[in-house]
Amino acid sequence: MDRCRQPAIKEVVNDTLIRVVMRADGVDPAELESTLRSLAARRQRAPRPNPARALLNSLRCAQA
Repeated sequence: MDRCRQPAIKEVVNDTLIRVVMRADGVDPAELESTLRSLAARRQRAPRPNPARALLNSLRCAQA
């Protein structure tokens, strides 16, 4: 895995050391990959916070 980017889910699930830990913990690699993909898809659909709106809201609260 390249240290300058986020690893792909497939890379994480197929990493040798991670496989050893998953086997020791009784984790099913296919189930973990499915769960991670589902969470990633849900996260992409979630609305992103608007930093400008957050700043305006904090300024309004400070003035009150």
